[in-house]
Amino acid sequence: AGYLNQRAIFSFDSVSDMKQAENLVAGSFTETYGYYENGDLGGAKYYIREVTNQDDVNDMDIIAIGTGNLVAEIVLTSDELNIKQFGAKCDGSSDDSDIIQHCADYLKTKYQPANQWRSIPIELSGNYKECKITKTLYFPHNLRVKGLYIELYEGTYDGNYAIKVNVAPGETGWQVAYPRQTVGYMKECRIYNKTENDYKGILNASNNTFSAIQCDNLAESYKTTGDYLDSQNIEKFHVTNKRDTSDYAIYTGFLGDLVRIKDVAIDGYTEGHTYNNALYVDQAHNGCIIDGAILHGNVYLGASNVTMTNLHFEHLANFFSLFFWNLRSPTLKISS
Repeated sequence: AGYLNQRAIFSFDSVSDMKQAENLVAGSFTETYGYYENGDLGGAKYYIREVTNQDDVNDMDIIAIGTGNLVAEIVLTSDELNIKQFGAKCDGSSDDSDIIQHCADYLKTKYQPANQWRSIPIELSGNYKECKITKTLYFPHNLRVKGLYIELYEGTYDGNYAIKVNVAPGETGWQVAYPRQTVGYMKECRIYNKTENDYKGILNASNNTFSAIQCDNLAESYKTTGDYLDSQNIEKFHVTNKRDTSDYAIYTGFLGDLVRIKDVAIDGYTEGHTYNNALYVDQAHNGCIIDGAILHGNVYLGASNVTMTNLHFEHLANFFSLFFWNLRSPTLKISS
């Protein structure tokens, strides 16, 4: 009986139901069909064990059971951690900042590869649901993020940024020096500024790929920081309703290698704005490749050996190229 009891898997509709259970024993497993309620996409599996002095009982990855000395520790059974499994409500009104940050910290602590140039094997999923945040999110350089939809509300943002990748709190340069390989990514994500403040999107100090990102009402959507990063890969980046600041919608800093910008649409122009700055590419030693871009607003290219194909410029009051560049664009269109 003891053998069967330790290996039985008990099921509950929610975390609240699991916390009140009286039939759980150390060494057993349990599962929930939701975090708050059955079917809310926050279901997870847990291992029941005795609490230790080192445990951070937080109702996310470690949850207290009853009034005794037992806890339920989450057991990830796939290559994805859904933020709803840690209690994110994603309802547009509840503040999910701390939960999303804890998800990132948990993956970094629990699944950090011995070789830091490898990606964290578990992907952080935002589940394509709108999440309210009120503070900056800090992501490690090797985190993979997918489907994170964040809405910026009034709050405290470090440097006005919603997300810092490989940048420590209060800093503007990299946290892990010389991240020489592309190991992480953000894809299929959205960043919406719901305020009239000049909040910004992503400050990046990694070689990660940023793909299918949609930004709205931001002073600056994306910026790289830290000298001699290897490369930048920006794909399917869509910027709308840029705020009237001198910032560029997309700004890539001084790089040791190559900037790749593909299928990007930047609406950096608004009638009556003082500043209409779309794209700024600082020096990149091995050049810049821009393929398939619709750029509304001013453009600065400081990279050498710039290759541009399939471009459409509109409201181009200022275009500046520091070095010679190669124009290979059978579909080039420039509109005033």
